[in-house]
Amino acid sequence: MSGKTTVKYPAGPSQQGGVEMKFAKTLRIAKGGVLVACIALAGQVAAQPEQTAEGAQKFLAMTLPQNGYQSGTFVASFEELKGRLVFRRIKFSGTARVVDVRSPDLCVTEILHDTSFIDLQSSERVYDTSDQGRWLPWEKSSPAHQYYPQNFVNGTIAKDTISWSDVTQVKATSSGATVLIHQRGVDSASSVYLGATDLVARVLYAMEFLRMNCDKAAGTGF
Repeated sequence: MSGKTTVKYPAGPSQQGGVEMKFAKTLRIAKGGVLVACIALAGQVAAQPEQTAEGAQKFLAMTLPQNGYQSGTFVASFEELKGRLVFRRIKFSGTARVVDVRSPDLCVTEILHDTSFIDLQSSERVYDTSDQGRWLPWEKSSPAHQYYPQNFVNGTIAKDTISWSDVTQVKATSSGATVLIHQRGVDSASSVYLGATDLVARVLYAMEFLRMNCDKAAGTGF
């Protein structure tokens, strides 16, 4: 016995008995080897990992670092502070950079971001010959992290906590490169600047999965 099997096909209308189909030479399949390997490979390609909250958290931890981030809590508190200033005005530009993503709970995501990438400027109003006063030119002011309400874990690294049970909506901006996270009780949305639009859809899907999975009212059926 040679250890190889010749594949035979049924005879056609004008043929008698089996016919060996030839592609240059007789097609042979090695027993127990190539065929089994092909079946196993096809099974691996077809099988997809189960979608879980843990998987969504791992995906965010893999994709968000090194991307831009703006905390909604920071933006809201910054705007509130601006409204209380009379003889001083402040503004910021730039965005923080995500350095790490953690999940102490399947329904909680902690986004650690470096605030040193945010440029904060201020200007003072002075009165000399004008009753209305005038604004001095913008100057670089104190570090932006002084206006951050979040806990700082190390130097300028701030921690923003996203509780997915409190997230009311996640969506992409019209440009398609930024994901907005709206949380209950926070006036401004948190922004994740991904740049690559092909990644936005996957991040949106993972975040929406967490939001739906952590919805406390989901058990009611509504």
